[in-house]
Amino acid sequence: GGEPITIEEGMEGVNIITSEELSNHKTKESCWVVVHGKVYDVTEYLPDHPGERSAPLLFRHAGGDATDDFEGMFHSKRARGILEDMYIGELEGAQRSNSFLDPVSAKYSPGSISRPSTGMFMKKTPVLSKIIPKEFALKKIIRVNHNTKVFRFMVPNKRKLGLPVASTIMIHLKKGDEKITRQYTPIADKKGYFDLLIKEYNTGNMSEFIHTLSENDTILVTGPILGPTYRFGISRHIGMIAAGTGITPMIQVLSEVRRVKGDHTKITILYANRSERDILMKRRLDRWCEESSGDWKIHYLLSQPEDELYPMQGRINANFFNYSIFAEEQTPDHMMICGTDGFVDTAKQILMESFEIPENKITVYW
Repeated sequence: GGEPITIEEGMEGVNIITSEELSNHKTKESCWVVVHGKVYDVTEYLPDHPGERSAPLLFRHAGGDATDDFEGMFHSKRARGILEDMYIGELEGAQRSNSFLDPVSAKYSPGSISRPSTGMFMKKTPVLSKIIPKEFALKKIIRVNHNTKVFRFMVPNKRKLGLPVASTIMIHLKKGDEKITRQYTPIADKKGYFDLLIKEYNTGNMSEFIHTLSENDTILVTGPILGPTYRFGISRHIGMIAAGTGITPMIQVLSEVRRVKGDHTKITILYANRSERDILMKRRLDRWCEESSGDWKIHYLLSQPEDELYPMQGRINANFFNYSIFAEEQTPDHMMICGTDGFVDTAKQILMESFEIPENKITVYW
């Protein structure tokens, strides 16, 4: 028993999901449900849900609360474990009991529940905390080019970080008496690991530190740090403008569009770098564009190309925007920008002054 308390009062470092955001995910392309105040993304599980009537029953609660039907079906521990893997956050204002009972890992009827050995929320503790740094070990290093690598860190128990699209994490470093923090946008958040794409800067304490890591070395992480996210259906045509490692939030958005069945959002990318060898994730980006059946296009802008005849060379200006982002018959109805402060300011100014894009149609990632 005990007085119910809200999720916000009882747990820190939780991804809080509003009822409005929940209600946006009620299609077979993006299906979220609530069980005992916890939000689960069951999209990928819909085709595999057992039973002739069960999948439609599950989908009936898309964007809403499925607790009663879930418990009425007397799901097994295995089924509850499957649900656990799809956990993405807590519903804002939801209530939970402050007793030891963990409704997701036990039977719904109080008389049939046995006490978990490690207390309540045994399975539901978020992987990340916004307050307390968590430790993650380096599993693999993948060289991308001459100064950039992908660092793959292990997540215990084959869990995901559970990051909303285009959100970031904070890495903490103590160097003598100095505490250094730096935000990074993972380019992958998979079961058992997450990937960081990090360029080494001679003047960057954090990037230098990470590039000295060896396998099994650890980092301290807090998060997630929530920023503007992508939702299915917000745009018919997105224009993306990125420089260098500013491509990382764009990769998250692109991955989400690819993941959601039925999302045919048109995307045009202008990606700026110094030279050909500085372009990050080029093979992946080119492949994704090729696989999009013409819905996605990418243009590479180089400030110091090795080929003197390279057509798009220089720094961003309205002419390059005309040649790439706005060359399509259907111009973008939403823009996304990420890069250095100066790059972002320039790109935003061009969009607003030369193309009359309203500020509320421009999303800036940092």
